[in-house]
Amino acid sequence: MLIWTTLAVLAVLSAVGVALGFRGRRFDDHPVCRRCRFDLVGVEAARCPECGRDLAERKAVRIGNRRRRPAFIAVGSLALLLSITGAGVIGWGAANKFNWNTIKPAWLLIVEAESSIITTSQAALDELVSRAVKRTLARATHARLAARALELQADPLARWSRSWGDLVEIAHARGMIDDETALDYIRRAFDVSISLRSPLAHGAQPTLHMIPDGVRGGTGAYAEFSIVFTIKSLRFDGEIIPTPKLHMQYKIGPGKVSVFTDIASAVTLATPGEHTIDTEILAWARPIEARGAPGTSVELLGDDHPRAEGDSEPWTISQSTTVELLPPGASDIILTPDPSLAQAVRDSIRIDSPTVIRRADSVDLSLVVMIDRPPVGVAFEIFAVAGEQEISIGQGAAGIGMTNGFSAGARGLDPAFTSPTLRFRASASPARRTSGLTEIWEGEFDISNIIWTTEEEP
Repeated sequence: MLIWTTLAVLAVLSAVGVALGFRGRRFDDHPVCRRCRFDLVGVEAARCPECGRDLAERKAVRIGNRRRRPAFIAVGSLALLLSITGAGVIGWGAANKFNWNTIKPAWLLIVEAESSIITTSQAALDELVSRAVKRTLARATHARLAARALELQADPLARWSRSWGDLVEIAHARGMIDDETALDYIRRAFDVSISLRSPLAHGAQPTLHMIPDGVRGGTGAYAEFSIVFTIKSLRFDGEIIPTPKLHMQYKIGPGKVSVFTDIASAVTLATPGEHTIDTEILAWARPIEARGAPGTSVELLGDDHPRAEGDSEPWTISQSTTVELLPPGASDIILTPDPSLAQAVRDSIRIDSPTVIRRADSVDLSLVVMIDRPPVGVAFEIFAVAGEQEISIGQGAAGIGMTNGFSAGARGLDPAFTSPTLRFRASASPARRTSGLTEIWEGEFDISNIIWTTEEEP
């Protein structure tokens, strides 16, 4: 929009300049016939001797001879031609979706990379990353960009784009950044936020949610490392409580992945009121063998996962959260029956990859359940139903307007479950594993029109 405005203003100013050039500059105060520009000095006739116009008519005579301004005409014509040509070229580019950044010099892209206009900045950074990948970006220029990216990352108030992170990660892979500087980058790129469901019912099983976040890193497409992290210690109101043994490997990328683990249920037997849980998380960087597509993932590594050769020195991340414990008898989940929402809740459920594996005397079931933007908070226990038989195959929940996908299934079922109906029944249990979900829809419904894929297994 700005370029079109600029071209329009340039065209108008150019046209005005050309008009002024042709109008010329007055260099005397002689009376002049307006029609034929004949100099009327000394003429006493009632009509113009040149064209015969009646000089008594209104505005028949003007004062002053004028001389054209060639410079105005030349400059104005050139500017007008440039504005019209520019509009034509840009219009062609827009019609053909041409990426102008591909022909811009690197110095201009670097200036635009720090533009206050986010779309301009991101487009320039994307092109710089593309050139870095193709090695068409001068090594010295790439090194300066990586240094600038590290400065921006170190400033918590500076706007960050993952493309800056990609430039750093590519530079490190090509030896432009030493390992110590790269480790500082990784530490600043990675963080973990924690939360505990609050309020919690007296005696309920508390679940600690951890959300690894690489918001000040790259896209993950060019990283040669991942982050391994584990819970080092937990304190409840300053007192050490049993710590779950859980190691996770996190690949930095766009998006967030939540992982959770149960902690000592004894904490919910404490005095009702607000309490503090302090968490120390131990993290270290680990080289990865192959880069993948941009994205975020978390892999569980088991209870006792040793550090491996090539791992960096670990560092500690400290986080704190509060939780409200309810008095005995008080519920932390509100179930709200509302029949008018039944169809909308049903429509928010999608079943993906429903599969039945048939054996000689049993069947296995597997499927993925997607809860997509329900109109109200929902939490279900899911059952496979065949005749009078009902078997629990999974649980899941999602907040209002949120999306959540999870696997469900069971092994060794009766052969009657070759094409079961799925029953969704409201349950507080999965809601307690979902941070911030305190009120859910109460109800039950069946989904029977499922096309199951059948696989035979000896």
